[in-house]
Amino acid sequence: MNLATWILAVLISALASLGGGYWYGKADGRAEERARQDSKTVKDLGEIISSQTKLIQDANAASSAMRQATARREAADRKTTEEFNHALAATADSRAGCVFDAGVLRQLAAARDRAAQAAAGGIRGTLPAPGASADTP
Repeated sequence: MNLATWILAVLISALASLGGGYWYGKADGRAEERARQDSKTVKDLGEIISSQTKLIQDANAASSAMRQATARREAADRKTTEEFNHALAATADSRAGCVFDAGVLRQLAAARDRAAQAAAGGIRGTLPAPGASADTP
């Protein structure tokens, strides 16, 4: 083997090694970048899950507050119904003629004002109280 053949063989061998190293490094770099992106995606998903947990807790708290407000509203409605029944019992014999005493009319006006306030405020919050009715005796 002469010197030129030997140098050509070493040169081809070096170029082949260089090309193989380049392609191996490129593939390794792609894998590292893919792993970095996957890690960021997992971190982002973890943060999203954490934020959803907070939203679920907030929704549960709001739901509990709504149930409590509804229970208070039901108790107030039962009390109003009892007041009407007691007030109307005093004039049960004259109701056929639509005769109501002044106490019943005051209670009806007060109930109307409470209903207007409840309608204006919703279940959980209240708005400014409605004005007194003009025809309250």
